[in-house]
Amino acid sequence: MIHSKGLWAEKLIRQVLDFSHQSKLDQQPINLVLFIKESPKLLERVLPENIDLVVDISSESRVVNANLTQIQ
Repeated sequence: MIHSKGLWAEKLIRQVLDFSHQSKLDQQPINLVLFIKESPKLLERVLPENIDLVVDISSESRVVNANLTQIQ
């Protein structure tokens, strides 16, 4: 739990620094399809039980150069 909170804090600090343009934006190839398919796993933890999240997306790879922290 402490480790996961530390990682969460690290992401938050990076986002603040990126927003204030004090941090270099590291861009990397990101497959948006895989990213979108993984996102519901995170969202299901915070959504009420009476909400079903359905993702209907092409399985064709869509790669972009982006900063993962900013996309999240």
